[in-house]
Amino acid sequence: MPVQAPQWTDFLSCPICTQTFDETIRKPISLGCGHTVCKMCLNKLHRKACPFDQTTINTDIELL
Repeated sequence: MPVQAPQWTDFLSCPICTQTFDETIRKPISLGCGHTVCKMCLNKLHRKACPFDQTTINTDIELL
């Protein structure tokens, strides 16, 4: 069975909360590992690490 590529619309929303990115509270934040999440979900993380691959986030989240 062929693997289906992600649709371009998949990149318009946060993969954690599934809400559409915006310019304020759900601003998209690109992490050093290449994953992108909204600022609200990033602020809710218990550990300073990517929720998908556990790469450590070395920068202050407020500066991202």
